[in-house]
Formats: sequence, structure tokens, C-alpha cells
Amino acid sequence: MVVAVEVDSRAWHLSPEAWERTIARHNLMEKLSISVLHFTPRQIRDEFPVVVDRIKGALRVGRLRPRLPIRTVPRIS
Repeated sequence: MVVAVEVDSRAWHLSPEAWERTIARHNLMEKLSISVLHFTPRQIRDEFPVVVDRIKGALRVGRLRPRLPIRTVPRIS
């Protein structure tokens, strides 16, 4: 399983268009079986050990699942 971490701040989600882009991105990641963890800037700043534990937990669970058929390709400049 692939794990993604997103920082969700109000600054980037205030407009309806920004919120729609976020929802579309989340739906695409869900479709690709990517587990997405969401944290606010305050959580990262004030609850950093909790954030790290959640990420580590998701990675542990992910290692138990079959690998996704994802391949990376270098970007050609």
C-alpha cells in the first residue's frame, strides 16, 4: 500500500475551486488504493509525536498488503 500525507490548511481550501481540486485529487488517490493521511498545520506543530505515530502505523499496515502495480518513470527535461 502506498501512503500519502497531506497538510490541509484553510489557506489552500477556502475557495470552492480549490476545494473541488482537493476532492478530485483525493478521489483519484482512493481509486489507486493510496491511503491518504490528513493533518492540519497545527497538528504538525503541536502534536508532532502523534502525527509521526499515525504515519508509522499506516506504513506498518501498508507493508502487510500486496504491492501496487505502480512504476516510476524519470522525468525528461
